[in-house]
Amino acid sequence: MKFNIDLNGKEYEVDVPSNLRLSQLLGMVMTRKSVKHNCGTGRCGYCLVLIDNTPIYSCLYPAYRAQGKKIITLEAILQKSEYSNIIKGFELANVDLCPNCAPARILLTYHQLEKNRELTGEMIENIIDTITCDCTDVSSLKEALYLAANFYKGDFD
Repeated sequence: MKFNIDLNGKEYEVDVPSNLRLSQLLGMVMTRKSVKHNCGTGRCGYCLVLIDNTPIYSCLYPAYRAQGKKIITLEAILQKSEYSNIIKGFELANVDLCPNCAPARILLTYHQLEKNRELTGEMIENIIDTITCDCTDVSSLKEALYLAANFYKGDFD
């Protein structure tokens, strides 16, 4: 099946089987290392991407449905100062996320902070609950997200 997708601001033409999931297209075919195809059921969240500015589990999303939609992966924000500010918060809290959950957590944190520079307790819980991983404890993760939000909005240097 041939179609075009807008990935991280660039247009691509792809030709893939109609039953391919978006996570497989992005991770395996288009080699976006930040997108994992792990559980295939939306439980782990490692496949999280933004589609038209909405967080989506791409392992549940048929690739062909991405035609005409804007897809954002972590690779799109790696060079932005916002990314650096989020990472500073994680580093200050001594949180070292694993390679499985880090891309999705950082992308979701970025998405939430772009919508609202203040992270509420509910938003922090959503970021924690959306990606299932036990590489760090919840209280450290909450502290990291709080610090990331403060760096993001410029409260710290």
